[in-house]
Amino acid sequence: GALAGVQAQDSNKYGDTPEIQEKCKQNISLYREFRDQKNYADAFEPWKKAVALCPKAAKTLYIDGVNFYEDLIKKEEDAATKDALIDSMLAVYDMRIEHFGQKGYVLGLKGMDMYKYRSSQPLKAYNVLKQSVELLKEKSQPGVLDLYYRSMFEAFKKEEVERAELLTEYLTVIDYLETGRAAAKEKYHTFYDKSRDNINEFFILVANCD
Repeated sequence: GALAGVQAQDSNKYGDTPEIQEKCKQNISLYREFRDQKNYADAFEPWKKAVALCPKAAKTLYIDGVNFYEDLIKKEEDAATKDALIDSMLAVYDMRIEHFGQKGYVLGLKGMDMYKYRSSQPLKAYNVLKQSVELLKEKSQPGVLDLYYRSMFEAFKKEEVERAELLTEYLTVIDYLETGRAAAKEKYHTFYDKSRDNINEFFILVANCD
């Protein structure tokens, strides 16, 4: 009856046929074995197969995937290859949203990585972080709010964002930080304070510049 339906649904996350499910599970256990030995190079191929075979199998597929790409990016000497790897890593975030939701949270992670790996293109990171902040408001991570404002400032320096936006958004971001801090456990307060200090530094630069 109903239980069989639930079980069928659960097995479906590993693929539509017994063959795919079997292959999917093999690749997942293989890549995790390598992952647990910190052998990311050998984990990468079975990981790619698992994502292709059964993208809904587990949210950790996407968390691990970002880590694998970060490892590859760190080791890559060739600029063009590195750039392609960054694109692939950022696409992992989109796949995670597609299959596991949490859009605001995951866009925050994606935007932070865009800022980190593509610091010469702050407007792109800003646009992604803006979506995240608009979705999560005071539930945004303090680090996301910090980089949201920082990327806005960097885009402003390139004349891609209006100064007025930095002045009005400052109040919004500080408000989200204060509200978030009040709701957060005390051990996290230092993160909020650090973000506020960083944002204030940029705001002073904006407010004083003519």
